Amino acid sequence: MASPWHWNDHDSTEDGEIPEPIYLQLDTKLYASRNRDNNYESGSESDSEGEEISGDDVGFDLSAPPPESWFHGRISRQTAISRLQNRPNPGTYLIRESEAKPGDYAISYLSKSGHVHHFRINSNCGDYYIGGRQFYSLKDLIGFYTNCSFILQNESLEAPVVPPRPVPLYTMLRATQPHMKTPGTDELNVSSGEVFQLLSRLNDDWGWGRSQRSDEGGLIPLAIMDDVTDEDPNLGRPWFHEGISKDEVMHLLKEKGEPGSFIVRLSATPEGSSGTTRYSLAVRTADRVQRFLINKDSCGFYYFGGRHFNSLDEVIERYHNEAILEGLRLKNPIPLDSNEARVPDVPVIPARQNRSDSLFVTKMDMPGDKKGKMLLRKGKKSPVHTKWKEFFFVLRFGEHKLLYFENENSHRSKGLLDLKQCRVYAVHPSLYGRNDCFVVMICYLNERFFHYICAQSAEAAQEWISLLKQCTETSSHNQQHGDPRVQQIRSLSLSLRDCKLAKAQSTQVSCLVDIDGACIARTKKAPEMPYVFDEIYFIDLPPYAENFGIELNGKGGLLKAADISIGRVSVFLSDLPNSQEDDKWHQLLPNTKSAVAKGSIRMVTTFKHEVILPLEEYKELKELILSDDLVVIETLASVCKDHHAELASTLINIFCHYERVIPILGACLAKSVEREDMPTLFRSSSLSTMLMDQFMKLSGIKYLHHILKEPIQRIMELQKSCELNPASLPKGTDIMQNLERLEFHLSDMLNSIFTSVDHCPGNLRITFRLLQEKVIAKWPTSETVRTRAVSGFLFLRFICPALLKPQLFNLVTENPSPIADRTLKLVAKGIQNLANMVEFKAKEPFMTSLNPYIQRIMPQMRNFIDELSKYSSEPSHVYLDPVDPARDLATIAHLSRTYEKGISDLVGKTTKPGGKEEAKQVSIRNSPIRKLENTIRSLRQKEKHYLF
Repeated sequence: MASPWHWNDHDSTEDGEIPEPIYLQLDTKLYASRNRDNNYESGSESDSEGEEISGDDVGFDLSAPPPESWFHGRISRQTAISRLQNRPNPGTYLIRESEAKPGDYAISYLSKSGHVHHFRINSNCGDYYIGGRQFYSLKDLIGFYTNCSFILQNESLEAPVVPPRPVPLYTMLRATQPHMKTPGTDELNVSSGEVFQLLSRLNDDWGWGRSQRSDEGGLIPLAIMDDVTDEDPNLGRPWFHEGISKDEVMHLLKEKGEPGSFIVRLSATPEGSSGTTRYSLAVRTADRVQRFLINKDSCGFYYFGGRHFNSLDEVIERYHNEAILEGLRLKNPIPLDSNEARVPDVPVIPARQNRSDSLFVTKMDMPGDKKGKMLLRKGKKSPVHTKWKEFFFVLRFGEHKLLYFENENSHRSKGLLDLKQCRVYAVHPSLYGRNDCFVVMICYLNERFFHYICAQSAEAAQEWISLLKQCTETSSHNQQHGDPRVQQIRSLSLSLRDCKLAKAQSTQVSCLVDIDGACIARTKKAPEMPYVFDEIYFIDLPPYAENFGIELNGKGGLLKAADISIGRVSVFLSDLPNSQEDDKWHQLLPNTKSAVAKGSIRMVTTFKHEVILPLEEYKELKELILSDDLVVIETLASVCKDHHAELASTLINIFCHYERVIPILGACLAKSVEREDMPTLFRSSSLSTMLMDQFMKLSGIKYLHHILKEPIQRIMELQKSCELNPASLPKGTDIMQNLERLEFHLSDMLNSIFTSVDHCPGNLRITFRLLQEKVIAKWPTSETVRTRAVSGFLFLRFICPALLKPQLFNLVTENPSPIADRTLKLVAKGIQNLANMVEFKAKEPFMTSLNPYIQRIMPQMRNFIDELSKYSSEPSHVYLDPVDPARDLATIAHLSRTYEKGISDLVGKTTKPGGKEEAKQVSIRNSPIRKLENTIRSLRQKEKHYLF
């Protein structure tokens, strides 16, 4: 190793001959060795959350040339292209400030094809984001795409283009007086004379700065700062002494230093040729002071001891770790005690009233902006399995940016997503057990990053998804030819039926469903061959969606590890017919280069490309649906057998929007009571049950949270078994103690429900009142049916499903433990029998010990149902999140078209009427159905007219 050259305390040595510096000839191999991590490039498990990159990251070589060699300041894109195209070698690059987005930056890069590419770098309070990666400095970013990763396929940053003249990367500020931070804010304590890099100017009063002395970042008051950008870039570093003579250095080191203490200053030797700057490094030894000369060229490189460095910090760091003289390393610098005395006297500025807490970035709302707390999981593999973490999200709609913060009082974000580089998809409840999740996938620079976000409710998630989709650059795909008032929406119905494997290599298999690689759903585990799933997913496809995939995972058997990938199917949406069911077996191909199929899976898909016309075009269809005779909606319910849930939710949206939900629901319930017998009342799926199920979910979710959330939480916290089945209990278990615990939880849950009458939504209570009135009118002597008619809806179709799957109703944030899950099932069983007003029978003999409790509580159940159904107020408006009635009516039109043959069969169905009166009734009933058939045909012709 070449030893650093140095000189003694003689004036003549500073004036001696200085070796000519070595200039960088556009060859980054002089300063950086390539050390790409293949595991990293393939997205290894160890990097599942590795988006935040800094110089401290082990295994990453982030060395980069100094900013003077690549930063060109604010120049136009065309100027950047000209400077790059004048270079003969591909791989050259420069960094410039963004003209379109002040405060952001851009990399301009000359590729091997000769084309100049531009990549935006988003900046926020000293952090820099490109694609899904976060960097703590622009130098780290340059180093990463030079040494660790490709910026284009098989292409990295090779050599910078030096600007015509050096341009400061940051504004440098020096404090003229001290400042004390306000507790609870991001402000920094500022010492008089302290120097800062200004990383972001937030407004005229405040900026985000980084201290040259401590490297700490935070808010700094600009009113007490002087601009010192034209002075030396090392100003303020703890080892750099400004304007100090050689004699003063000698004195400080001898009086206050110890072996290894050091000081750096500008050398008194005149500058060399081509803008070379010279520094003097003085080091205290055991008996003297040694001084060394360091040269800096116009490109920002420092030369010392036969080596070159990208900064003085690198020089100091190197000789902290290895000897600068035999047996001596650099230790602590000598602080400059007289810093404050060197600052010119200035008048003291009174403290401002508008402190930093009044300008939090999270409070700077613009039209279209949205903010709120949500949970986040992020990583490079989909789905992400890390823990949920809560952040405060801010959507800057106009800037197409989504930021998330530690809390709402933070300025510096924990992450930033450039939505022009993103795709947004809704996530099915099966993936994480919640119905309020979505995923934002970043596709940029040959990489993908996945941010799974959980909102506070399903409605809130839809609001976020809608706004985020509007911000994505790829939303331009949705611009179609024809009338701009026409919307085009795509959706996919996906039914996974069964699966056959070439070899029985697993005891359990399940499937992951993804859109463009972003996982959105998961099937239940199928335990044995033949593997049957029989699950259906309805997926809204964004305009940029290209394909969907099914990955089959196995566990057990020959597969010792959990959830090993067996094979995969990928289907391009362009290969699917529009609005036609596609029932096929697809080969499962391995995730390797092997072309041998691992088996096959049967999928039934229906891809829909819907056209939504202006609302006025659906006038006739709307009148048919809202008609009091219910003929059209009953017809749709009878023919749309495979789309009951979609039909019911769409109809409820329409009824609520036009304030017809109570009259129509009341009429449907009345018809059901009129037609059905007491034992079968509301036991099977019908138009009434479908609509009531959707209406309760729509209007009663807050009520559900009010009555169930706290009791469920107490069950999850107690973690004690309530099992009554002896076959599931260890010998010696005290079943009576378990029974007492179960009765305690039942009482806790029922007390919360029975005392909640005033919290139940008024429109639900009106519906229950109408239902009970019809039941009493038909069976006036039966108290049981009067109770069961209402409790069957409220308990069996709403409360009990929430107890069995609380995560689907956002009642819990994590899945219940096995003990809590079993307790919830036992509680649901007890409430179910209580709602049915029956005791447990021989079918479940271990539950019969609960019968005395059920008998004791039955009167309270009757009183609760009667009280709940006593509601005399008028119906109120059902407040929905913004809905598009045109889209809902278009969905009804589309379903009608899908089942058009069934509708036509009903119209043309021949009967043998017994007389004129019966023939007249058939004709009256068929009239609205004929109108529906004609309306659907008319809408089909209008779609063609609008589009072409």
